[in-house]
Amino acid sequence: MNARPLPIVLLMMCVLGSCVVEINGNGYKSMTDTQKKHLKKFSIDSTDAVEDPKNNLALTEITGNDVKKVFNKYSYTWVLLWKPWCHGAHCYPLYYYERIDREHRNKNVKFLPVSLVYNKQQIKQHLEKSDFDRDIFVLNDGVYGNNIKSSKKKFLEDMSTNATLVKESPAHLVYKGDKLIYYGENMSSKIMDSVLSSN
Repeated sequence: MNARPLPIVLLMMCVLGSCVVEINGNGYKSMTDTQKKHLKKFSIDSTDAVEDPKNNLALTEITGNDVKKVFNKYSYTWVLLWKPWCHGAHCYPLYYYERIDREHRNKNVKFLPVSLVYNKQQIKQHLEKSDFDRDIFVLNDGVYGNNIKSSKKKFLEDMSTNATLVKESPAHLVYKGDKLIYYGENMSSKIMDSVLSSN
């Protein structure tokens, strides 16, 4: 018997109710209108501390131009293009990066965790294990589109004309003012210390 129940079940769900199936999507299309109303627009103040983000999580949509506004306010800007769904050995939880952030705030480093998805449930799971006190940002769907891979690529193109950087698609970008001084897949206290001391 060559049964294919999953597609039939999905088809029935789509026929009987509203259905949005996203493959490699950022989750924006599956949000309700009410959820979309709770998205915050970027302001330079949204990079400062917020009260109780665990219970009052409001995702702030961000673009490359928004990040560039932060360059003028801080000596260093650290952007993490973050995959909240990833729990593998190569994916670190948010509290790992939070520790690095706290160790370097006295050097005027601004940490911007930018989620690649709008999934608040996945993000909240990270916040529950953390004392993170900043907004969580998400790539603006209206600017970059719904596909995770292409939206990250477009954001990186906004941030740099370096074709190698865009091709390598790093998770971490560190800027001194508006000058890119580090990009890569990994970040640790040791790497951050090295990047800051050599710039």
